Amino acid sequence: MSEGSGIALPKCAADYIDLVTKKVRYRRKVRAEVRQELTDHFADALRLAIISRAIVAVGALTSLHENTENTIQAVRALYCKNRWHLRNSHL
Repeated sequence: MSEGSGIALPKCAADYIDLVTKKVRYRRKVRAEVRQELTDHFADALRLAIISRAIVAVGALTSLHENTENTIQAVRALYCKNRWHLRNSHL
């Protein structure tokens, strides 16, 4: 993995950046700028992908928590209802 802008890029992204910078037949300084621009672009895209996955995961956990709470409340309600029926069934 290649380091770029504080985030590790996958090898395929680093290889692609190397390929593009080799194909660009400009001066060394310009190639370095192109490399930096591409690295920043891929790093930003990777950050956004990680953030979106984290948001989806948090949403799923929140939904699971809410469903769990609803299930617990439903079980408690059924338990109380059945307990009442059991107590009053012998009358």
